[in-house]
Amino acid sequence: MKRNTFLMLLITWVVGFVTVFQWRIQDRAGNEEFSLTDDGRYAHINDLNVILPLRRWNYLGSPELFSLKLVNDTPWHHLGYDIMALHTRWDHSAVKQALGGDPIFVTIIREPVDLFESLYSYYSLYSFFEKTNLYEFLDKLEDEKFKRKNDRFVGKIGRNQMLFDLGFPVKDFGKEDKLKDFVDGVERKFDLVMIKEKMEESIVLLKHLLCWEYKDLVYLKLNSRAQNEKKKLSVNQADKLRKWLKADNYLYMKLRAVFDRKVEQFGYKKMEEEKKKLSSVTKQIMEGCLSGKKKPAGENLIQEMRKSAGCRLFALDEYSFLDEIKIAQWKRADKKELQSVGSR
Repeated sequence: MKRNTFLMLLITWVVGFVTVFQWRIQDRAGNEEFSLTDDGRYAHINDLNVILPLRRWNYLGSPELFSLKLVNDTPWHHLGYDIMALHTRWDHSAVKQALGGDPIFVTIIREPVDLFESLYSYYSLYSFFEKTNLYEFLDKLEDEKFKRKNDRFVGKIGRNQMLFDLGFPVKDFGKEDKLKDFVDGVERKFDLVMIKEKMEESIVLLKHLLCWEYKDLVYLKLNSRAQNEKKKLSVNQADKLRKWLKADNYLYMKLRAVFDRKVEQFGYKKMEEEKKKLSSVTKQIMEGCLSGKKKPAGENLIQEMRKSAGCRLFALDEYSFLDEIKIAQWKRADKKELQSVGSR
């Protein structure tokens, strides 16, 4: 079996980027929109080993790049790993070494202007940028005296977030030749780059890439903001922000075109049929989890899902879910150690 790796870029932190193993895909700002009950559940149910730190944290590295030294002190490290599905600052060779074999690489990206607006809200960058709201921040972008615009909150949150998470050096943001080479490398190394704005199509392509079932890829919205909490930008404001995020916009436009070609190659008619299948499976699972009850909204839905033994994983928050995976891996590690001692 090929080992699977998914980069859950801080984004919809589809952290948790499916059946046995519930992963989640959050949306690059860690605060919205989708929670995939897929990867993480898939791993959990099938006793697969996930690259995780010992402490209760959902990051590995950042601003430093991922390396095995971040996990080599864990009690389950000797088991080897099957899946990488945590927030990290990507180092392709290091992750490939950690997984071994011939892994499948998947990540997800989001339209840069929407992403930055989401980051600004989720991380309260208003305070970080000296009580400057997003609109004031945009007004200051062209002010040479506003040096802090390029600073990164806790060393890792800021301009061109997707490229930063993928491991591209900040000092090279303005170097077009290095940017082009790097993005070409992302296209070449990743088997699929999912698009947040095309989540259903992304799930369909992921399903066929991994040869999983749709029941393994059902997802719920968790931790999303109300529409009235999102800042609305004018066309001019969005253009100004997009210009400042030029490097991330290049990444997005290039890989969005690649994604669109994959959809075309898959077949538009077939894609619509597959989306209907995904919707049908999602509805069946939801109805089963709610035992025929009328679907509640928001937090009430999450609480109702948690009451069902077969559905609670869908509704767990990120940290609680990671705790369950760690406990399971710790037990497998202890069992293997006991078996090793017994065979001596």
